[in-house]
Amino acid sequence: MSKFGDAMRGLTVFISDIRNCKSKEAERKRINKELANIRSKFKSDKNDGYQKKKYVCKLLFIFLLGNDINFGYQEAVNLLSSIKYSEKQIGYLFVTVLMSEGHELMPLVIQAIRHDLESRNPIFNVLSMQCIANIASREMAEQLGKDIIPNILTSPDSNAAVKQTACLCLLKLIRVDSKIITLDSHATRIVKFLSDRHLGLVTAACSLLEELAHTHRKTFQACVPDVIQKLAGIVSKNHTDLQDYSYYFVPAPWLCVKLMKILECYPIPEDPIVKARLVEAMETILNKASEPSKSKKVQHSNAKNAVLFEAINLIVHMDRYLSADIVVVFIIIFYPYSTGGSPQQFLVKVPIMLHKFSEKVTMDSPTFFSRWKQLANPAQESQKIFTTTQPMDKETASTKLTGFGFSVLEGIDPNPDNFVSACIVKTKKVLVGCLLRLEPNHQTKQYRLTLRTSHESVSKNFNELISELF
Repeated sequence: MSKFGDAMRGLTVFISDIRNCKSKEAERKRINKELANIRSKFKSDKNDGYQKKKYVCKLLFIFLLGNDINFGYQEAVNLLSSIKYSEKQIGYLFVTVLMSEGHELMPLVIQAIRHDLESRNPIFNVLSMQCIANIASREMAEQLGKDIIPNILTSPDSNAAVKQTACLCLLKLIRVDSKIITLDSHATRIVKFLSDRHLGLVTAACSLLEELAHTHRKTFQACVPDVIQKLAGIVSKNHTDLQDYSYYFVPAPWLCVKLMKILECYPIPEDPIVKARLVEAMETILNKASEPSKSKKVQHSNAKNAVLFEAINLIVHMDRYLSADIVVVFIIIFYPYSTGGSPQQFLVKVPIMLHKFSEKVTMDSPTFFSRWKQLANPAQESQKIFTTTQPMDKETASTKLTGFGFSVLEGIDPNPDNFVSACIVKTKKVLVGCLLRLEPNHQTKQYRLTLRTSHESVSKNFNELISELF
């Protein structure tokens, strides 16, 4: 058996002995015996890297059992200088688990980390940055986060895995102290990661950009067009970007969520082409939400709804800047569940955020009927007769119309049982006037709903949405 196998076999035997102990006292006795053995071994100068690794692993296991460890730190730090991956890995693991910011050996740890960061070995680069991400401190941010890690991130010699780790490492250091880390000179190259074909790198870059959008808002505002282009490429009907990454028939859902979170940090872009691309992406997401599910599995609905809900958050953020068609879109959300082991699902039709875009309008009878006649084009009117199962009292109906964004006008209709309402839907480019007439028939428990608006699709969509409320 190899020397490596013998060393790790000793660790396996120790773990087996601990598990076979019949009492807490027996376990404590076995641990004390092993600690004494490790102390004596560390005093010897004949230990090679494999033996040090074995004893450090035993100390880690003893610590994870809930026991304090007050020696072996120097030997673990010495493993960081090894040129062998397995030994260096155990050294970093010990440092990550047992050492804190104020430890007396931390300067030596930072020195070893710096050496690995400056190495041309990508595996050592990743190991050292993973350690930083786990035990990041202000001292590390000052010594390593200003130049070394940003240079690794933007170096053409770094592979995708190294850049991905560097993104997350910088993210942790920025969260430790955002004033220490300044990435202004690297902004352009960081934004370019969005066009990479490596999903892990793009996702990590998005996490970093989202944090930078809060801490260095103006510097990274130029990333908005690239973020929109990436999002549009993923959610488009042709799925032109990251075609190979799909989670239960939903293309790169968690990346889409991160991209939209970045956009929520900035105002809507002024460039009409970029803005149109964003509007199209939102329309595509909302339209897909109303399509039948491609899978009955809960993972599919979770991913699909995650993208949908984040899109809704983004639309709320953009507020009045979107087109009228998005304002009145009909959302259908599928919720899967199981009963007695049999998969089931129900759907909910959700009218989203219309009150944020609509403004109540008051008018007298002559003004109302004058505008009603102006909207007499058949394409501007939508009428629907439907049966209701809910109470038909006037107070409930008025509350629903008011909550939807309409004003309830009194004394307009000759029939006092009828409801007459008006509102204006405001967007960045369009004002859509909306007039409503709701006629209840208490005998048949039916309503006749008539809507006239200056926008054909708004009439149809409002009619569908409002009828669902009743």
